[in-house]
Amino acid sequence: LLWSAIFHDWGKCWPGLAQPKKSDSSQYTYIMHEARSEELVYDVMTRLGIEPVVRKVVGRIVRLHMDPHQKEWSKRSMGRFLHAARVKGNPRTDIWKLVVLHSIADLMGKHEMVNEGEINDRIGLLHRLSDYENPMGNLIYTPLVNGEDLQVMFPTLPLKPLPNQRDNFIGWISE
Repeated sequence: LLWSAIFHDWGKCWPGLAQPKKSDSSQYTYIMHEARSEELVYDVMTRLGIEPVVRKVVGRIVRLHMDPHQKEWSKRSMGRFLHAARVKGNPRTDIWKLVVLHSIADLMGKHEMVNEGEINDRIGLLHRLSDYENPMGNLIYTPLVNGEDLQVMFPTLPLKPLPNQRDNFIGWISE
């Protein structure tokens, strides 16, 4: 999270990205700054010799850090967000949590402009995404019968039938 906190807004410095807001020309908007920030993550962290897997995770957090700002979250948008937060080759499945936590920290760093309702909305989003990802809650799934039980019950059961042995295996089971 520290790396993403450092890099997440660097893209705002990208030449030509800042555009005056239509409602107030003294303020600026930085649409798609997160994509430029992600590019800078890879460039700078590569030069610093940071491992590729760390660069990918930080890059993903930076790229997605604006997503939690959207107001409406349908099941479809939650699924897309969870999918987008995955990093190929990385066993972590909780990167989406880091993105939401980053957005909460970013909100809290905006001094008097932050309101408690926005922070509570993000915390609620964290819970809704968690429920969406794991609809069974904290129940621990255990199979009715595990492989060791099967070996005890059927000592001649082949451990790993090969695909071409499917018919033989089915025949063995039916006997």
